Amino acid sequence: MVVSKIENQARALSILGLDGAEEVWSFSLGVCPGDPDNREGVAARCYFQHLQPDLNRRCRDPLNSALNYGAAIVQAAVARSLVVAGFVPALGIHHHSQLNAFNLADDIMEPLRPVVDILALEVVESSCELSRQQRSKLRGVLLRTVCLENQKMTVLRATNRMGESLRGATTCEDASLMLTPTILAQGTETQCA
Repeated sequence: MVVSKIENQARALSILGLDGAEEVWSFSLGVCPGDPDNREGVAARCYFQHLQPDLNRRCRDPLNSALNYGAAIVQAAVARSLVVAGFVPALGIHHHSQLNAFNLADDIMEPLRPVVDILALEVVESSCELSRQQRSKLRGVLLRTVCLENQKMTVLRATNRMGESLRGATTCEDASLMLTPTILAQGTETQCA
């Protein structure tokens, strides 16, 4: 999950035509189980510096609001897919807060966050609060295209396949069976690799 998230962050920078993709990608190399070196955190800091240099993720501004709103939509879709696959979303792998009912969803959705980031940058204007129209566009994140199992599919379908693959991975005790998506540029003829 961590490697996939970092690689997708690098892809997002590339899709957006921003600098830093290679630097972010380099953090995906050598990630150890459990990420004891916190490569995910270091990559995220580097990624956001290139994505939006003045963004403060703890501050209330339109982009931050859009990122949070879009992430909540993806989180809900992932949580639903986990329940369908027989999991309790509160019981996470890396996320384990007793106050978070969606710990596992937060773990599984990580590779999809850059899809939200790209859409948020497309949607946000200079207004202080997200408009109804902006929120409507952000809900479209579930219809964005990603690549999973060498097929193009919507984020919503990918969340379903990810939940199913997690069930297979845990049943067989083989983490390599867990599927993670690759983000794609939207509106192009990008092929799945």
